[in-house]
Amino acid sequence: MNLTGIKKRNSRVQKVSYKNGKKITPVIGIDKEKVNEDLKYAGYNLMVTSELDMEPLQIYQTYHSLWKIEESFRITKSYLDARPVYVHKKETIYGHFLICYLSLFLLRVLEIKVFKNQINSYDLIDFIRDFRIVNKGDGSYINISRNQTVNEKVKKATGLTNLDALFLTEKEINNLFQNCILLDS
Repeated sequence: MNLTGIKKRNSRVQKVSYKNGKKITPVIGIDKEKVNEDLKYAGYNLMVTSELDMEPLQIYQTYHSLWKIEESFRITKSYLDARPVYVHKKETIYGHFLICYLSLFLLRVLEIKVFKNQINSYDLIDFIRDFRIVNKGDGSYINISRNQTVNEKVKKATGLTNLDALFLTEKEINNLFQNCILLDS
């Protein structure tokens, strides 16, 4: 039984193509010459640049660091909620984006200067969003953070051993904040 453009064969449906009223049979194969040509260049990066005064390694490092810019846009849009903007006045729109960019700046300072690229931006955002302590009212606090894997990374990078302690005293909380100033001058 032949239907328009469809042929039933061995209980499978197969699409039949026609061009100018003639049946077209697809040719499936591998162009071995093209594969061999591509294999000669496998593993090499080709970069075209207008920078004539830079060394090849500098060009490569500059190009390689472009992903940080793309990541910054992704973080700003996804994690810092730069969009959609629910404000209408020009001043409040400027204020909204100023806060987003300042947040990104502080995040990059933490990542690059404080943690020396040992902890990535996404883990820092998770840590900042998750780290919570509750005041018991008697001068002690309860740590109710849930993400222990990121806490371990921050503990290892900072040496703050009581970061994931269940109970913290006010003195320990103050020490946490005093030890957070790790910036080099």
